[in-house]
Amino acid sequence: MVATSARGVRAAVFAVALLVGPAAAQPGPGAGVAERLLAVKQAALDAGAPADAGRAALALAKLHVERAERAIGGELLDWGLTVAGEVSAAEQALSWSRDGKPPHDGVVGRNLTFAYEAANDKSVQPYFLYVPNGYEPGVDTPLVVYLHGWIPETSKLLPWLVQPSVDTLCDRYGFLFLQPHGRGNTDFQGPGELDVLTAIDEVCALYSVDRDRIYLAGNSMGGYGAYCIGLHHPDRFAALSAACAQSDYFVWYGLDRPTVPHFKRRMLEVSNPVDLMPNARNLPILIQHGSADPLVPPAHAHIADKKLTELGYDHELHIVQAGRHEIYFEDSFFTRLFDYVRGRTRAHAPPRVTYVTYSLDYADAYWVTVVGIERWGDPARVDAQAEAGRIAVTTDNTTAIELRLDQAPVGDGDVTVIWNGETVSQGPRPEDGIVRATRGEGPGPLRKRPGACGPIRSVLDSPFLCVFGTGPGAGARDPLLAAFSLDWWSFCEGMPWVHRESVAGWAPEWAVSDQWVQDADIATRNLVLFGRPEQNQVLARMAADLPIKFVDGGYEIAGRPYVGDNLGLWFCYPNPLAPGRMVLSISGRQWGDGFVLVSRADHKYDLMPDFILFDDQHDPDDTNRYLAAGFFDSTWRFGDVDTRDAPAGER
Repeated sequence: MVATSARGVRAAVFAVALLVGPAAAQPGPGAGVAERLLAVKQAALDAGAPADAGRAALALAKLHVERAERAIGGELLDWGLTVAGEVSAAEQALSWSRDGKPPHDGVVGRNLTFAYEAANDKSVQPYFLYVPNGYEPGVDTPLVVYLHGWIPETSKLLPWLVQPSVDTLCDRYGFLFLQPHGRGNTDFQGPGELDVLTAIDEVCALYSVDRDRIYLAGNSMGGYGAYCIGLHHPDRFAALSAACAQSDYFVWYGLDRPTVPHFKRRMLEVSNPVDLMPNARNLPILIQHGSADPLVPPAHAHIADKKLTELGYDHELHIVQAGRHEIYFEDSFFTRLFDYVRGRTRAHAPPRVTYVTYSLDYADAYWVTVVGIERWGDPARVDAQAEAGRIAVTTDNTTAIELRLDQAPVGDGDVTVIWNGETVSQGPRPEDGIVRATRGEGPGPLRKRPGACGPIRSVLDSPFLCVFGTGPGAGARDPLLAAFSLDWWSFCEGMPWVHRESVAGWAPEWAVSDQWVQDADIATRNLVLFGRPEQNQVLARMAADLPIKFVDGGYEIAGRPYVGDNLGLWFCYPNPLAPGRMVLSISGRQWGDGFVLVSRADHKYDLMPDFILFDDQHDPDDTNRYLAAGFFDSTWRFGDVDTRDAPAGER
């Protein structure tokens, strides 16, 4: 199958890069082009950290170097991509960087390639922008952000992009048109979601974007991504559009929700569109679907429409009669999209805000912030209504909130705040204009907070460093580190490609030994620690302060021992050596060896909560069979633990 071969080639090139450096032994371009490639790569490494405008151009130079080397290595590539062309593009971008210029300055009427360096894993990621004819710097211009669908071949060398006729429509409507790469086939979750938000910020820094007219849209996987990102961040967008998209993962996977283990149910709900629909109170939504879609049943469009109708929210459903999955290849599809969003502006100071979240990483909407969650894993709900001099807030599973009065329609005088029927603030405004209210949660030395609240996948959203042990059975060739690195690369093309000389076979920005971890690394980066304390001395330094204990032949979780040579454990926790950062401990057997289908391999991290102990058997969803799993509470202590011997759906 093409899908398998594409992933296989990518993995093979990755393996060569680990062992001998990117494409080091590969034949390909003529000597002149090869020499230029080496020269521009070295120049990019020597460039340091240029100013903002030069920074974007340097990232683009590194992208073109990577694409040239990966093309030499034999990866599938876009028909128009050549090694010589990538080298020339890298040289041009490096010249812009040296001159302190942004990429493609003044170019209009073309689809342009840009790049940025990801903060979390130091990889360089592309995004693609069409700048319409008639664009004028300094004139605020609306921006359409369009998220692509799933195809297994998608990569930095073979991006999924819309048909050229959309350019003409953008000229007619006067839209900037951004297509994030989304790290490939991530469902626009985790690093994929960060990619979209970063690409938007990059475009806003380089072009005159009207931030009140940013529209988020997508098809298929991208439609699902538009739902999730838009509903996580409803105050960032003026409208949302999802086409041919899943709206309920439980329906998509054929799951009976009440019987799904609690931690898996909550991990699905955190990015399940139908569960987040209440967040669209002030965000208009266009739903498009083909009535004969054989890939994503049109029932998903009707599920979303029914939920939005029940809520009384502004939305529109358009079913293309006899339309199949690829309705987005028709210009009429984009015309409907552009007509729907044109003229809409982002809601400012809405009088009512409704917000549902499962994480403090998604905590803000308009003038409301969720600061504390009582039962981790369960949804926190807020409904806040404002009028002159008064705010009434109703919450569930919420222990602390903040209200930004300067962004709420409460007038200029005194304000009374009523929370669940009780007055919590009355009289003059606080000096900073923010009302803070807390219930049942006082200050403590260790609390979940944004960026440090789990689950496991979120540790990888911030800058992180892999640390392999040098103790018995460990080392730079640790199979857990190799498997994790290959999984991360296959999932989101997420390692530094253009880097200085490898140390023990790894890019120094990616992985170091426990003997080479610096105090600055501990203070500024999350640590992914491989092995047990007797193998990894960094883990040994903190083991006594971790809630999960390493015992002879196994582990102890919430006072219960688990012993066996077929066990594996992943868990996240604030770093006891630097509580502002996180650690992810990985030991025992490899996670995710049951994901054999290409379409499922992109979901290895989806169902991993704060901690999960597993064995070498597999559940029907392809994950390793869990023995104990769950979420820590708000103070990082054990809450409810899902165990294998509990009844289905219970803890």
